[in-house]
This record gives sequence, structure tokens and C-alpha cells, in this order.
Amino acid sequence: MHAAMLTGAWSSTARTWGRRWSGSLGAGNREYEWGWTVAPAALATAVAALGGGEGEDPLRAMRSWSAAHPGKDPGSFLKEAGVPIGFWNRVGD
Repeated sequence: MHAAMLTGAWSSTARTWGRRWSGSLGAGNREYEWGWTVAPAALATAVAALGGGEGEDPLRAMRSWSAAHPGKDPGSFLKEAGVPIGFWNRVGD
């Protein structure tokens, strides 16, 4: 997973690939890539949902949350917590 602050927004992307994933991705597909973005206006809400304090770096809050919730997806958690996030994905080589 890669996360960064881009033009004030928080963007996170990840990718899985290889033969072990091909069965779940459909015939001939070995790669799945996805990403989500939190707009600047929702950053404080995202940090609070992740348990961070006011003014805390969103990436630090995500790292702390991820360490406390191994194997859980912070993007799905934020969405379930009501934080508006943008999401995209693609399947294919």
C-alpha cells in the first residue's frame, strides 16, 4: 500500500498480483489495483475516525490505526464510519 498527501488530499493506492490471485480475479487476470482519496474538507473527520487528535498528520493516524487493526482495510473502515472517500479500482494485467 502506498499513501501520500497530494494537493491537500490524502490518497492511498494498493495492488495485488500473481498467480495466487488469478482464481478470484477471473480467467487470465492476475492483477487488482485500487485506490481511495479523502478530500481536504474531510481530512479532520478521517483523522478523528482513525482515533487521531486534532491537527494530527492523516498518514500518521492511518499508520497507528493499521498497527492496532492488522489485516483491516482503513479505506473500508473510513467509509463505514461515514467519512466521504473517493474510490476506484481495476482488474487486469
